[in-house]
Amino acid sequence: MQFVHYVITRFNIPASGWQHDKNNKVVRDDAYYAKRISLFEQFTLPSMINQTCKNFVWLVYFDPNSPEMVKVKIKQWQLACPNFKPCYSQDYDKWQFQEMSDYIKSENPQSDYVITTRIDNDDAFHCLAIEKIQKAFVPLDNVIIDLPNGYCYNTQTYLFSKHTFVSGPFVSYIESGVKSHIDTVYREGHPAWKDKAEFVSIKDRLWIQVIHDSNISNSQCGFICYNPNCHSYNVAGEIKKQTFRAVVKEQFRQRYFLLKHTIKMILFSK
Repeated sequence: MQFVHYVITRFNIPASGWQHDKNNKVVRDDAYYAKRISLFEQFTLPSMINQTCKNFVWLVYFDPNSPEMVKVKIKQWQLACPNFKPCYSQDYDKWQFQEMSDYIKSENPQSDYVITTRIDNDDAFHCLAIEKIQKAFVPLDNVIIDLPNGYCYNTQTYLFSKHTFVSGPFVSYIESGVKSHIDTVYREGHPAWKDKAEFVSIKDRLWIQVIHDSNISNSQCGFICYNPNCHSYNVAGEIKKQTFRAVVKEQFRQRYFLLKHTIKMILFSK
């Protein structure tokens, strides 16, 4: 069966309720953009350039009124990544519910199926992620290909953790391409796909979620682990990592609070 595959990233489309990060700092100012560009170039862009499977289009959506520093970078990213396709929108709701569908239908009027995959502009995919997603394709409408397993990496503490996140921020959506409207993976917030589609789960650890001080809401989750080999994620430059001693100390602290919480829940449940 014929399918087309789009990876979709929101870079800076204006959205109501998106004026401050989790530390109440203003987003979309020069400092914010400088940080996002740096994260995008260290994690997201090289991970997409180095995918083993090249049969996809990467739609990255920008505000047409982006500052000059972003516009300059867009031209550079196009040259660096043949799959990179910059798109523009000023209205989050129109983008989510109409503009993506219009674009995909105009480019692929005859496709049997459409796969759309989400990745944020500060995270990274394993080099085999796109290949494994496409190998998991099934010719059915309304199917989620889930990548539940990955790593969280904290750029402030330099700690990695193994995390399992069912219906997390790295899901892909299969739908019929002959419909008049393409819903895309953004039809639902990523946790909201549970019970709304059939799930196909890939067990490999295929993503790095980057935790930093300008996230909108993310925090480090999962069990602290000792500095995994990130070569296959093709992160640009050296990732700072914690010492073995520091990781063991954090693991002990994490287990202590988990045990304390478990005992507390047992006692209060009686």
